[in-house]
Amino acid sequence: MYLGRIVEIGRTADVLHGPRHPYPRSLLAAAPRIGGPRVTKNFILQGEPANPPNVPFGCRFRTRCTLTIQVCAETETQVEFEHHHGVACLCWREQTA
Repeated sequence: MYLGRIVEIGRTADVLHGPRHPYPRSLLAAAPRIGGPRVTKNFILQGEPANPPNVPFGCRFRTRCTLTIQVCAETETQVEFEHHHGVACLCWREQTA
């Protein structure tokens, strides 16, 4: 969740080993690891966190996301499912390609 909205949902292993939304990707990139490869590399957040009492319209994560495009500010993101894995991001395919 980010600012009270679900950004990604799915089986634990799917989300932890193949995150699609930029927020979980950034959380996993920041987590310390013991052995094994890091799930996400060099995924560092930019910008400032949104103000919780005054969240921006559109994607709530767009103020910190490196994938943001104009439509992110114009469209409330909804969770879209693909193979039992849901993500609320209009650009997630660009980062996983």
